[in-house]
Amino acid sequence: MGSDVENNIDEISRFYAKLFRLGSLRKNILLFLIMTLISGFLAWSINPQFYTIIIPIVILSYVAEYLLYRYYLTYSHKLLNMRRLLGTNSIALGFSIIPLIIGTIFKEIIPGEYVLYLFSGVFIGFKTIVFLTLTFEGFAKGLIPAAAGVGIVIAVFTINSSLSPFVVIIPTVYILASAAYIYLINRITLQYSGRGAITYLRSYIASWSEDDPGPMEALIDSFSVKRDVEVEEYIFSGDNKFRVIFPYFHFGPFRNVGSSSFPSDFKRALYMLKGELSMVVHTPVSHDLDLSSASYMYRVIDMLLTDADCQELNRASPIYSYKFNDAVAYGFRFDDNAILILSYKEMEDIPYEIVECLRVYGKKLGFKTVSVIDAHNSLISILTFIDKNKLDELLKAGKEVLDKLKDTKLYEFRASMSSLSFPEFTLEDGLGNGGVSIFYWEAGSIDNVIICFDSNNLDPKFRLALEEEVKKQLEIDNIIIISTDTHEVTARGVENRGYVIWGSRENNYKVIPRLIDELERLRDTAENCKAMYRSRKTSVKVLGEDIIDKTRSLIRISFRYSKILALALYSLAIFTSILLLW
Repeated sequence: MGSDVENNIDEISRFYAKLFRLGSLRKNILLFLIMTLISGFLAWSINPQFYTIIIPIVILSYVAEYLLYRYYLTYSHKLLNMRRLLGTNSIALGFSIIPLIIGTIFKEIIPGEYVLYLFSGVFIGFKTIVFLTLTFEGFAKGLIPAAAGVGIVIAVFTINSSLSPFVVIIPTVYILASAAYIYLINRITLQYSGRGAITYLRSYIASWSEDDPGPMEALIDSFSVKRDVEVEEYIFSGDNKFRVIFPYFHFGPFRNVGSSSFPSDFKRALYMLKGELSMVVHTPVSHDLDLSSASYMYRVIDMLLTDADCQELNRASPIYSYKFNDAVAYGFRFDDNAILILSYKEMEDIPYEIVECLRVYGKKLGFKTVSVIDAHNSLISILTFIDKNKLDELLKAGKEVLDKLKDTKLYEFRASMSSLSFPEFTLEDGLGNGGVSIFYWEAGSIDNVIICFDSNNLDPKFRLALEEEVKKQLEIDNIIIISTDTHEVTARGVENRGYVIWGSRENNYKVIPRLIDELERLRDTAENCKAMYRSRKTSVKVLGEDIIDKTRSLIRISFRYSKILALALYSLAIFTSILLLW
């Protein structure tokens, strides 16, 4: 179940991860200097005077580009900043070195000036592709840095008394080839999604570089599908009131787009408007159920902030668990309502179909409803998915726990909740603005606790370390540690997968003592509670599998045509340049 969606997301995720591998500022400065020195040395080996042309062109071009994006093309500056412009120039030098190497080998045959013209053309032409693609001010303004590069080439050649018509002609040939390249890729891919690949790429990058989700939300909203999504609530009241929220939609797709920040936004809204704490959990849903825009996320929040009829629940059970191979299911009851938490040895999103299967099975056992949480609490590999075999194991474990819960004894219960923030950690560290929520209840003199990190996933070593400390220091065996799978932490730093797994860094472990202290406080201050349950639906637009299919096809086709067009257009540019020089 859900394998097609998983395969599609797998392909999209691999593309997504490639956008975060540029490296730090220090590395890019070092690489730029090394590539500049190599270029200068190769130019010197052709003619001892040529390094006085190559090195000024490289240095001045970078300075001009930085100043343009810093003071004129300011909307694009956050993306095309010092680090990324250095990286762009380093990569451009990597391609431009090829004519210099050829010129060095065949310097007795090929005039050195011709090699310099080709170097300038390739150097400016490659960067033009980047500027035309990533200058948010528009296609035409993306040509301004390229024109500045030509101006610098003319000035440097003039100062060195080497001015020739080819100083203008050859770079212009490559700029035209680059412009045709970007235009054709965008034009050809229009038929596959209604928007060209370059339009998608600009919108996608704008969301995480400029914190502007508007362009991306406008695109995905136009292709999304309407659907009623369900949200379940368990509302606990004694002297204090708090909630556990089960939204059956996904928190994504990334950063500030769609419903990515729902867990923290809802927690903040509920506390500010009603003074209530809450825990938002991740349910078994995948990216096809991402809300298409933040406006729909706020529609859900508005619904949850309004009152509605509830089912009263007076008794609770402790947590029961069952392990089947690498799958573990935890479960507990509030009267005739069962709650399941599904976990796997290494896991990503569980598809929604498992909720339907377990609800049908629970109804046969006499439960009024079965609420399901995807623990999303263990990730090591770059990418992993719940395939059919894993899903079968989870279903088996879930059904066994429901069988146990059917005849379990119920008790009046005490409960409490806390929400912790850790200002020393930011979104770049992998912890969302929702911080950490702790839900504690005592049923039948047995302590039970759920700790929920507002993170995209958890490192299993950290999770096990926290579990062991809770068991050791507080003697609480019934503990479940989960994540929200928030996507507001994605695209925040230079990471292969686009986000940091919480617990993967050594300094994350310093939160454990504070969590232990807070849990001890919750146990001491827990109060007699009653619970209320309600389930509501609202109409929103979600990505749907169709848009994921379209995105995957767009990426695949874009890459294919980018290779074909690169070969065709730049072969033509090289041939034209040689013909003109001849």
